[in-house]
Amino acid sequence: MAREPEFVFHSTQRRVVWFPPVFGPKVLMEGIRRHRVSVIVVAHHPYSHWLPREDVCFRSRLRVYGSEFRLSHQGPDNWVYEVVSPNG
Repeated sequence: MAREPEFVFHSTQRRVVWFPPVFGPKVLMEGIRRHRVSVIVVAHHPYSHWLPREDVCFRSRLRVYGSEFRLSHQGPDNWVYEVVSPNG
């Protein structure tokens, strides 16, 4: 799952689901489970035209479902999380 699926697909050659600009953690978690997402790419874009920003959306999910994600990479303005229990 990523907000810029064409770049992630080009780099990984994996099927990518678009990360929607939805703040509600339950709605986002349902999408993760329905699409069987195994990795989530979260980037901080200070001037994104998609609001709320993806890092803000994902933080709301971490507060509720934090045990279902494991941080596997952290860059200066991006994070990659593995989904620990996608079918919860």
